[in-house]
Amino acid sequence: MGVAISMGNLGMIAFNQGEYEQAKKYYEESLAIRKELGNRKGMADYMHNLGGIVYTQGDYEQAKKYFEDSLAVRKEIGDRIGMADSMNNLGGIMYTQGDYEQAKTYFEESLAIRKEIGDKRGMADSLNNLGSVARHSGDHEQAKKYHEESLEIKKEIGDKPGIANTLILSGTII
Repeated sequence: MGVAISMGNLGMIAFNQGEYEQAKKYYEESLAIRKELGNRKGMADYMHNLGGIVYTQGDYEQAKKYFEDSLAVRKEIGDRIGMADSMNNLGGIMYTQGDYEQAKTYFEESLAIRKEIGDKRGMADSLNNLGSVARHSGDHEQAKKYHEESLEIKKEIGDKPGIANTLILSGTII
């Protein structure tokens, strides 16, 4: 398992340095070891990480597949935090592709889980995402409500970068 963890860490470093192909190789190797060991949570996490890489590279269909596969494993093992993350990222793909109804569904499912488990930072992010969907769908009043609710949470938890991001997202409607 140590090799899988090391490969994963090297992948994160490469990703943060913008070396996506190298990061992808490290993540794939970490994933292969985790599959061999039967580490389901690790498999889900690295499928998710691979989805993030290919999303960054603009391969939305492959990213969607990775996130869907990750979500399926996370559902099997009951990883609620991971499920919310996967749903949020699937919503991001749908949003990027202009499928606002499907994006909204994923973001709402992610928000519901995050509320259940008390993940305030995640709730604020899901609310911002729902606000962006509402704005692009022409429902500016609802977008304003989502962004205001997100802003209150960000203030409550002291997330200064998140507060700035929410103000930027909501700037056109608040």
